[in-house]
Amino acid sequence: MQFHAIQHDVVPNNTEETKKNIESLMHNASLNNGDFVVLPEMTTTGFSMKIDVISEGDASTWGCQVAQRFGVWLQVGWVKHHAQRTTNCVSICSPDGDIITTYEKIFTCNPLGEQNIIDKGNSISIVEIEGRKICPLICYDLRFPELWRLATAAGADIFTNSANWPQPRIHSWKSLLIARAMENQAQIIGCNRVGKDEVAHWGGCSIAVSEEGCVLAEANEESECCIHAVFDKKASEDWRNEFQALHDLDTSLLGNIDVHHFSA
Repeated sequence: MQFHAIQHDVVPNNTEETKKNIESLMHNASLNNGDFVVLPEMTTTGFSMKIDVISEGDASTWGCQVAQRFGVWLQVGWVKHHAQRTTNCVSICSPDGDIITTYEKIFTCNPLGEQNIIDKGNSISIVEIEGRKICPLICYDLRFPELWRLATAAGADIFTNSANWPQPRIHSWKSLLIARAMENQAQIIGCNRVGKDEVAHWGGCSIAVSEEGCVLAEANEESECCIHAVFDKKASEDWRNEFQALHDLDTSLLGNIDVHHFSA
């Protein structure tokens, strides 16, 4: 199964122009029917602590329309607005234009004050597509290996991470994605944004990593682009069978979380 990360900038306060730019990048990418495309966190607005900014537009509806138009699975980032609070979400949209699941970010980035406006999620989703079990996560979740371990214990073998990760900490982004792949013997694609705005200089470096921690594709820190990688099911299964580290997993050390399974 082929996965893509669309690394793009955001046009400030203009979700429509940002959407057009993303669609252009997708049009120029080598997308085939049934591929899986990952977009960054808060896809059409970019990260902000201003509720009116991140609530602009309807990215989930647009994501479904784009997924149907291109005939792909699409992970799109958006914000759910409720009262004076929000929830940071990604939805997986099907090639038929339906939302299969929506994941709400569990770890709010409190060093940046996210807890002041964003509520935490309380469950993870695993979507089975073509025999692969895919778990969508968001940005700061990357720093908490216990969350990834719980998903792996529940059957996940691919992780898709949508992010707005700043350039000054981009080394951590790459290192942590590789670490999560190695420790969970899972294939991972992380999609980050690029560009500069009033919040940060965003670091790009979208990356696809194999089940053994090898980099399969990587973008640079500045350019809008699409990276591609084939995540081979047999390679994943063979490595988990050859080196059975996951058989030594002690789930008593992990705690519990609600896991929602979906078959598409």
